[in-house]
Amino acid sequence: MGFEPDAEECDRLNAAADGHGWRSLRYIPEALGSPAGPRTLHLYKRRGCSSLLEADSELAGLYQRDDYFVLEGRQELTVRPLDDVADEYGIGDAEMLKVDVQGLDLEVLQSASELVRKSLLAIRAEVSFVPVYKSQPLFSEIEQFLRGHQFVPMEFLEMHHWRRSTRTKLPKLASGDMPFSHGQLIHGDVLFFRDPQHIEVETDRGRERAIRAALLAIAYHHLDHAYSLLSAPPLREYILDRYGIDITSVLHRISQQLAAR
Repeated sequence: MGFEPDAEECDRLNAAADGHGWRSLRYIPEALGSPAGPRTLHLYKRRGCSSLLEADSELAGLYQRDDYFVLEGRQELTVRPLDDVADEYGIGDAEMLKVDVQGLDLEVLQSASELVRKSLLAIRAEVSFVPVYKSQPLFSEIEQFLRGHQFVPMEFLEMHHWRRSTRTKLPKLASGDMPFSHGQLIHGDVLFFRDPQHIEVETDRGRERAIRAALLAIAYHHLDHAYSLLSAPPLREYILDRYGIDITSVLHRISQQLAAR
């Protein structure tokens, strides 16, 4: 399930999902944030940069991207905490969350305290290292919040670097005096998993939840993480008895297949 506050765009996304066979994928016209109430969406020239936060166009200009943040309008909308929306739409037991809301990622996570505390097993969050938006929380604040809820960072799934003299990114070469240069890390997507030490495996419900956490880890090729979950004696025996699967041999085969790619 995804969230798109613009009703017209929400309808388009749902139609596109239907056309590609994603029967379980749907979007709902909600804006997320906390506390609940009216907010102003800043519509920037590069629409993907639109945000409830005001952009720091002067800072963006240091990296040749001030034109991304030319304000073309404002739209009033109402935000709701993710926990409330999750309850209404029956996804209070969600186990994977991807959040990318242009500087409001920490606010959305904080608005989902029940999901983060009780339900989620994996989170993919956009994080920033430079405050392109005014009062924008940076990576360290998001990491500290999630670590305080028993999540650990696993890897960067995306990293975006900006140079100060050009928009050109490697491996392309820029024109001018410095055709080659690495850029500064500005933002990226980080994958967080719930710490295996905080996933209980003493009950059948807990063991099934741990299996789903391991499957998410396998999907991202974190086999060590999956093994640390599945090799716990109560869970290893449960899987062998219920599913007839020897965890070590299965993960070994998966590891070999990935290594052979």
